[in-house]
Amino acid sequence: MTATRVPVQSDLDELLDDPSLILRQTRERFIAAFPGRTASIASLAAAVGMLGTSGPLEALRHLAHRLTGSAGIAVMPALRDLSAELEQRIDKVAKGLTDAAELAVVVKGLTDAFERDLQQPAPAWAVVSPDEPVTERILVVDDDRASAGPLRAALLEAGYRPFVVPPDASLFDAIRIAYPALVLVNVNRSGLDGHAICQQLKVSPEFATVPVVCATTEPAEQIQRVRGTMLRADEYTPLTGDPRDLVSDVMATLRHRASSAGVTLPSGLLTYEAFVAATQDVLRREAASLVVVRLARDRVWALTARIISSIRPRDLIGRYDEPHVVLCLPGVSPAQADARVRGILAAGRAAPGEMTAGGASTSEPGRHLFERLLIEADHALSRA
Repeated sequence: MTATRVPVQSDLDELLDDPSLILRQTRERFIAAFPGRTASIASLAAAVGMLGTSGPLEALRHLAHRLTGSAGIAVMPALRDLSAELEQRIDKVAKGLTDAAELAVVVKGLTDAFERDLQQPAPAWAVVSPDEPVTERILVVDDDRASAGPLRAALLEAGYRPFVVPPDASLFDAIRIAYPALVLVNVNRSGLDGHAICQQLKVSPEFATVPVVCATTEPAEQIQRVRGTMLRADEYTPLTGDPRDLVSDVMATLRHRASSAGVTLPSGLLTYEAFVAATQDVLRREAASLVVVRLARDRVWALTARIISSIRPRDLIGRYDEPHVVLCLPGVSPAQADARVRGILAAGRAAPGEMTAGGASTSEPGRHLFERLLIEADHALSRA
């Protein structure tokens, strides 16, 4: 007899009933992301200072606007006001009313404003009670209660706080609400394309940093060949029938992620969020090529520094994750792209296997090109 599939209902109601918790999470995320965000703003402002209005002005405006709004939500008034002033300066640069070099003065003050706000008493909702348990949340994406129940129990036993959600249109809102340490996807359930979910998460600058574990019956080599290299799950684990095996892989993925957290970006290297904003601006204006580069883990920063020193002032480079950087090469046509990629690899002076690249190009500007090009570049990298 075939087992009856029992649809899963999302169990996020307890979080929705606690708006203070959601606000506190938002403030915590903002504080953690601030160093990388301001470093990217400084890099884009320097590029605008060098290139003028042909530089990444719209991307800089986008990041400054987001910083202003986020600082307001996080109750950081000094930073909010200075970021709003930066927005006004950017508008004046766009209209030719002020020198682009003046942006650097405001940008330098952002960190001081941030530190002043941190020294002020935090809002009551931002204070964690000493009695409140601190447990990492795991979002389990599954459309069958029968399989999700034992896994949920195993995660609870391991000390995690699991939330089971169905793979429907509300999934991404669930991730925003739960702010999980990791997303665990069962890719073999009917009606659930776990690989597509993973790719959507990994392309988006909002979710790209959230680690994803996919439980699957597919061989690992087949996944890499078909699904790409960068825009894939952090870990693929076989479905053994024992949920404790999945929990062990969750724990290992989180330990690895913790060991690579808190990295300070070198000058010129954008966060993925900033890279996406700047690249989308480029693609709206002109043809360009996107390149995904995989670096040896023990040589990431040395190789990244060499790439940064070799690219043009108008080129963009961002950090995707620990072993991957992404580049946007404005004005580089499909016919020129291969030669530029070879030049980038040569500039890295890497030993065999230390640096591998894949690229994709468009011969015409347009909107909504970024995701397609990034996916194509990732697949090219998997074939390299």
